[in-house]
Amino acid sequence: MAYHGVMQLQLPYMQDLIPLFERQFVLLYRQLKLYLEHWKNNLQHLKL
Repeated sequence: MAYHGVMQLQLPYMQDLIPLFERQFVLLYRQLKLYLEHWKNNLQHLKL
C-alpha cells in the first residue's frame, strides 16, 4: 500500500520533469547551432 502511494507521488513529478528536459534540450540545441555557425564563420575567414 505504501509503495502504491510512492508511485502516485512520483507520477506528477515525472510529468513536471519532462517539459524541463525539453527546455534544456532546446537551449542546448540553440547553443550548439550558434557554436557551429561561429566556427563556420571562422573557417571562412581562415580560407580568405
